Amino acid sequence: MTIQKKIRKSWRTIKKSTKATIGFFMIIILVLVALLAPLIAPYDAEEINTGPALQATSKEHIMGTDNYGRDVFSRVVMGARVSLRISITVVLLSMLIGVPLGILSGYWDKFGSVIMRIVDVMLSFPWVMVAMVVAAILGGGEKVVIISLVFAYVPTFVRLMQSVVLSVREQEYIDAALVTGERHSSILLRYIFPNSSAPLIVEATLVMSFVILDEAAISYLGVGVQPPTPSWGVILNEGSQFMWIAPHLSIVPGLAIAFTVLAINIFGDGLRDILDPRYMGGLRELV
Repeated sequence: MTIQKKIRKSWRTIKKSTKATIGFFMIIILVLVALLAPLIAPYDAEEINTGPALQATSKEHIMGTDNYGRDVFSRVVMGARVSLRISITVVLLSMLIGVPLGILSGYWDKFGSVIMRIVDVMLSFPWVMVAMVVAAILGGGEKVVIISLVFAYVPTFVRLMQSVVLSVREQEYIDAALVTGERHSSILLRYIFPNSSAPLIVEATLVMSFVILDEAAISYLGVGVQPPTPSWGVILNEGSQFMWIAPHLSIVPGLAIAFTVLAINIFGDGLRDILDPRYMGGLRELV
């Protein structure tokens, strides 16, 4: 099947759910804003004194300026690139580590018991504390956010895949494959993983929305992305000092975060509906 045919089939599947369609277009808007940010932003996001400090909405600055005279609209638009890049990186790395471990721990009980004990230890450490420790070692920045949040969300994917695989491996077609002498590696790749993909896809979208919020929280605390690099959490942190005299500094990035989380959650909720067994062939059409 060609890539074009797969795209058409995936689009037909997404259209089955109004929520998935709405969320999909909202995400497309976000992605386009992030990709075209240098063209959309009228000013350099780090350039100071582009206008009077703490200026409200004007023709030159449609969302006002911050305490350094930087254009808020430009910073929020460029911040989309930073926040989305971090969220996508965290989800991909968490899946890259967590999914194989979850599949193996669900397929082999002895291996699973060891992995789940390690997962329990990881969950005992609050991710905020991990972020602060990593910041003390590495000095802050995007890498602190990514490392601490990957540490936080790997257990999520391990537990999810283990529970799904425990259910899938009890199916008759798995027993039949074992009886015919098929190798374990082949069973994992041909049967276990494809039949575990539906909940993984949904969970990945939900985790991405959580990562957006967590990144904002870490940067807000000052141990994540560092000024003057624009991320939504950094902009919120800087604006909180002027909440009463320049509320737009906090409202604008707050709305950007809310829109992003809403878009991803709507899309994920729609995918859950599509991949429900009541939707015939939903998963088959996605893959």
